[in-house]
Amino acid sequence: LGAHALAGGPAPRGDGDAEHHQLPDQLLQVELVPRGGREVQGRAVLRPGEADAAVAVFLPGDTVGVAAGIGGSAAIGAVDPYLGGAWAVCEAVRNLACVGGKVLAITDCLNYGDPEQPEVFWEFSEGVRGIGDACRSLAVAGGGSYGIPVISGNVSFYNQSEKGKPIWPTPVVAAAGRVEDVSVCGGF
Repeated sequence: LGAHALAGGPAPRGDGDAEHHQLPDQLLQVELVPRGGREVQGRAVLRPGEADAAVAVFLPGDTVGVAAGIGGSAAIGAVDPYLGGAWAVCEAVRNLACVGGKVLAITDCLNYGDPEQPEVFWEFSEGVRGIGDACRSLAVAGGGSYGIPVISGNVSFYNQSEKGKPIWPTPVVAAAGRVEDVSVCGGF
């Protein structure tokens, strides 16, 4: 059973409408930094696309760096909005771990259809619940008894097809973390 069944919510949409097109998840991984801004003062250790997360140092010659990674899957959100939210957090955190980073905080970008439709509002609330549960269950760098803080975010509602069909629930999460020794970072 999916979380929708456990929470008493509606089953995921599977109406087969040919007009209800979705972008592949790979297209969600957009370029976050303009091409001219990648090499500011030459401090990039791993550039966007060279590994699962980008890494840079603040001071030339420093060994401590900052990492940034993203995660999200519209396809998972369409099947189970709760798991879509949790997945986005876990994928972003995994991407940091792949370059030796430890998460410090996340931000989110939540993309949904018309919240005035009960099904869409339920999908939104389940996605937020999934993000919250995932953040509470994971540890932030440096330890502590709290989970990963969500320090900012935005919500985009009323995303519909030309025929008025809502998009699949698409929470996207960006994670920022600390890399203790950038010399161990490796790309693909």
